Amino acid sequence: FMLIPIIPVMAAGDVAENAANAYFKVGNEYYSTLRGAISDAANARDRTVYLLKDATVADRALSIPSGADVTLDLGGHTLTASDTTYYLVEYLNGKLTVKNGTLNVSRGIVVKRGGYLVFDGVNLTVTNRTAAARPAVKLSGQGTTRMTVLNSHLKTYGPGESLVLAEHGTDA
Repeated sequence: FMLIPIIPVMAAGDVAENAANAYFKVGNEYYSTLRGAISDAANARDRTVYLLKDATVADRALSIPSGADVTLDLGGHTLTASDTTYYLVEYLNGKLTVKNGTLNVSRGIVVKRGGYLVFDGVNLTVTNRTAAARPAVKLSGQGTTRMTVLNSHLKTYGPGESLVLAEHGTDA
């Protein structure tokens, strides 16, 4: 008679033990980090990441791969990214819809190589008063990049390049 240990299979991201410890939800899984939630949502049947309560995250340089269509539903809450060195989303090659809440960042989102960004019902504030300030949204890289803003308010504070920057060589 042989005992075989049962190893639970977890989602690829940082899954929280329960809803009380979580800030994000994708399908029936709860997450303590935005990175874990977005990573799993990009490959899940339900590709919506729900913010469950106001949160400040240290996540940075997140990716949305080509072909992925992810929605970040802020649910009326505020998401603040505390990192001041990197963009919150550094590689948006697929589609990202941010909706229903407030997003505060030091550096925003980089849309690359066919990526598509949608703000719908969002208050986005970029606050970086240093010489290293960057735009809220950078449309970058080869190919066509797109951005749609619906019922939203985008603003930036500081000496940054601009609110939205379409880099040289980009169809934006």
